[in-house]
Amino acid sequence: MSDVGRIQAALDDGTLLHPIDAAIPSSVDLGAALAHLAGAPMDLGPHARKLIDDLRIEGDLPQHTVFVLVDGLGCNLIDAIAPDAFFPAHTVRELRAVFPSTTAAALTSIATAAWPAQHAIPAWFTHLPELGRTAIILPFVERTTRQPLNELGVSPDVVYPHPTTFASMTADAHTYHPDRIAGSVYTAYQKGPATGEGYDSLDEVVESISGWIAAAKGRTYHYLYVPDVDVAEHEFGHGAPQVRAALERVQTAVATLAATLADLAGRTRVVISTDHGHLEVADAHKHIVEPDDPLLDDLSVPFSGEPRVPMFHVKQGHERAFEAAFRERFGHAFALLTSTEAEQLQLFGPGSLGATARARIGDYIALAPGPDVLVYQPDGNAGLRGFHAGLSPSEMRIPLILA
Repeated sequence: MSDVGRIQAALDDGTLLHPIDAAIPSSVDLGAALAHLAGAPMDLGPHARKLIDDLRIEGDLPQHTVFVLVDGLGCNLIDAIAPDAFFPAHTVRELRAVFPSTTAAALTSIATAAWPAQHAIPAWFTHLPELGRTAIILPFVERTTRQPLNELGVSPDVVYPHPTTFASMTADAHTYHPDRIAGSVYTAYQKGPATGEGYDSLDEVVESISGWIAAAKGRTYHYLYVPDVDVAEHEFGHGAPQVRAALERVQTAVATLAATLADLAGRTRVVISTDHGHLEVADAHKHIVEPDDPLLDDLSVPFSGEPRVPMFHVKQGHERAFEAAFRERFGHAFALLTSTEAEQLQLFGPGSLGATARARIGDYIALAPGPDVLVYQPDGNAGLRGFHAGLSPSEMRIPLILA
């Protein structure tokens, strides 16, 4: 069976989940629905319209929308806690993450209401061939040296080419990020003209959001990013008690926020969702590539992407040699697809890959039907327990929670 056939068979039998599902909205649809509530003019598809109906309160659109993105809150976490807990009790439907099911791609898809094929932010490690550099895309630094890209003369509007929906919202928009990233280049891109607040504790955010809404004269939109669960999952694996403790703290804070807002005048909808789920990876499934590995001889730069979805920029004329070398060593764990084959499968979204996205994704991607990762050792990811970006149900199933 060809590698394309392997992936298609896994999609057909449910081992892997496609980001585009005729019956299930995606996080792109959620981004479009939220932007519509905030007054941005959107071209809404049927899935986005379905979500807008979910978000209504007694038939009316909410006057105030609070979107809480709990990073890493996959349905596998929701399924594992008591059904009468706040998150499970308020879950109204399942959504699909975008592919790659990773923070860089998914946060940008929600913020732009566009697929990775269009917004061109495919992964944490994104090669920028137009600049001749590989970036850690959200921290906005060069991959090897960790030097800020702006010190290298790189402009954010080149790295992040697709505008976010915040720029066209008519509602009074506010964003809330942890202090350490509230002033980052990516956060400034993501929020556009919205006000941005840093926070040290979620208690601060409850007070701030309720204060803005209590004083509001018109429609408001609030975006709160919470990384705590994802951080614990990466370090300990999604089944660890440390993850359950982080989830409980976040769930309690969000329940308090919803209860506080319920006491204020005006129709307020609290929307909770996420960017992706997590998959726990044992050491036996971690395939490590050192800087002197001969696999890199056929590449123009060390592979980028994510450990679950490595992306390869191959030297011209080395395609067959690379395919043979990769499949000989890693074919048991990964299917190797050309970017054109991934495009034909519509993995990065419907339609064609945009020129910038195609150039950044490169010539090939590798997909693991099982719980495998390919780690470039200098990146320092080998010690992690939790990974994401792939198409497994653990990574792709995400909840829509409403209060």
